[in-house]
Amino acid sequence: MIRWGVLMVFCMAAFFNGMIGFAFAPIAKSASLYYGVSYNGINQLAVVSLLCPFITYIPAIWIADRNRFEVPFYIAMMMSVSLRWIRYSFDSPDATGYAVVLSTTVASAMVAPCLSCLAPVLSRNYFPKHQQGIATSLGTLFGLIGTGSGIVISPLYQDDIHSLLYFHAVSLSIPFILSIFCLDLCYWCVEEEEEYPRTTSFRRVVRSLSQISSPGSALEPSLEPSLEEPLISHHFYDLPLSVCYNFPVENLNDIPEQHVHSFRDTFVRLFSDVLFLRLLLGISLTSGVINAIMTLVNEAAPPSLDNATGAQLVASLFFGCGAIGAVVTGITMDKTRHYIRISRICISLATPFTGLAMYGWRYDVASYVLVGIGGTGLFGLGLFPLAIELAIKYSYSEDFSNAGATIAGVIQCVSNIVSIVIIAVTTPGNLLESQDIPIVWMVINIVGGALLFTLPSPL
Repeated sequence: MIRWGVLMVFCMAAFFNGMIGFAFAPIAKSASLYYGVSYNGINQLAVVSLLCPFITYIPAIWIADRNRFEVPFYIAMMMSVSLRWIRYSFDSPDATGYAVVLSTTVASAMVAPCLSCLAPVLSRNYFPKHQQGIATSLGTLFGLIGTGSGIVISPLYQDDIHSLLYFHAVSLSIPFILSIFCLDLCYWCVEEEEEYPRTTSFRRVVRSLSQISSPGSALEPSLEPSLEEPLISHHFYDLPLSVCYNFPVENLNDIPEQHVHSFRDTFVRLFSDVLFLRLLLGISLTSGVINAIMTLVNEAAPPSLDNATGAQLVASLFFGCGAIGAVVTGITMDKTRHYIRISRICISLATPFTGLAMYGWRYDVASYVLVGIGGTGLFGLGLFPLAIELAIKYSYSEDFSNAGATIAGVIQCVSNIVSIVIIAVTTPGNLLESQDIPIVWMVINIVGGALLFTLPSPL
């Protein structure tokens, strides 16, 4: 039971953190007037949120794969909550206020990888094999839903930007407080024979921060067991998914040498795998189109949806329907393990809806756009967590350990790069006219879908 409480707190953190990245996209006009900067200056906040994580992805995924879920989680939460309160406290309706928003956005984006790559790590640290797919799906999904919710909620504050910043600070503080107190309190409600003993403890994590393993070393324990606690395995290191070994940290020296790999070996192995590269490019193109739509929803929208209400409808339909579809996808993954078959069904159903949305976008038919966006979310949003699980399957071999955080981090990092390129190319007035933008989005989406559809099943 404790594992579902941990997942709940993580989903809340991912949700409220995701809410902030694209918060100014649907109210770009109001925000530009409030801060006295250009329209593009506000849109650049979303680009910064995609660009700056590149700096910290590698150390973040190294910490996550070497030190379990708790250390990167608390690093991300402490930094993110502090930055939100700094943004609110020093806000002002002028260029100085914009500088504060920009600088805190940069800093927040740099710590975001410590949180965004943790869904597969959490699922493998806390959940048995038959529940790992749904846990990964939920952990990844709530960050995406948070992005959509931010687009829906922000227009409610377009006349009071300062209150919007306060809302962001308070909302992100809630899961941080819960993670400190509730997870430890829940421990005392768990029976002693609970299969998965407590592993999230703020006190224990703080003690372990100074004991992070050095780069290139063998898989060392990230902390020593406390003298006042029973000598049980509070921390595990997960080996390949299909074997699902759990080695307690006290016995890490007994791990077979062939399962120990350096961080560099992990990257070399991933980027020399052609199937992983095809999957990486395919999911990056499809998610890049979605990021472009959500970033430019206020700037490139057809006339009938060129308002705050239109942006709210687009985001709420995509992420609302997508939440339902992604949960169904995750449950189906756990029950069947037919990753390729599920992905092909999702792509086959989502692509016609995307085409309908892009047709309505080009010819200003609002009903087509809304129906198409809803159908795209319903059948397409679950592809992102599915891609992470499928990539883990591709990376598995008997002599190579499963690095879930590394795989999730690489997928998110490359997806951000592709998103920035697509946003730059399809911003109205840069290279394309407004009526040509949905055509380009559709072509990119078809290419990405084709790459995913033609993937073979993992061995």
